[in-house]
Amino acid sequence: MVLLYGQRDNFTLEQLLSLRALFSEERRRSYYGKKLDTYIRLYLDRFSDTRLINCLTKQEETIVADENKYTLLVFSASWCAPCHKLIPLLKELNEKKKSVMDVVYVTLDTPEQLPAWNQLLAKENISWRSLSVGGRLNEIREKYKVRAIPYSYLIYPQKSKTEKVDIRDAGDKLKIENLKLAE
Repeated sequence: MVLLYGQRDNFTLEQLLSLRALFSEERRRSYYGKKLDTYIRLYLDRFSDTRLINCLTKQEETIVADENKYTLLVFSASWCAPCHKLIPLLKELNEKKKSVMDVVYVTLDTPEQLPAWNQLLAKENISWRSLSVGGRLNEIREKYKVRAIPYSYLIYPQKSKTEKVDIRDAGDKLKIENLKLAE
């Protein structure tokens, strides 16, 4: 277990999990077994970025544009009325926190629905980036566990941590309003 923990950065998550499973329960509860479990939990919390198509430029981009800032990732769609109700709140948070946080939309609209999405962006004067899943709707919904929208994640700088947030919740909104970058 000591050697596995010492070489942990040389393995993928899947390899680490497979190798860890080879050890007895006693070894997994050892000091280095627990350290490895902590490392794996941190690994699992890291944000797994994806390249999607920018709705305006039609260029491929990663979801996280600036790894030195927080990213508020919001899954939305042109046909989603509850998503539309979030726009004033998102505008408020974007204005207050733009020095430490980027907001990015990922629309679940199909390619045929994108004109309606782009009309919504123009009508609402949305200033943050908007990315499209294109033909990868099911893949993206599964990867990010999006069961219903609106659905949001707060991604920490360096993609070190990801947590589900709901800005309609007073506690989550306050958490975002209190974000600061490490100095």
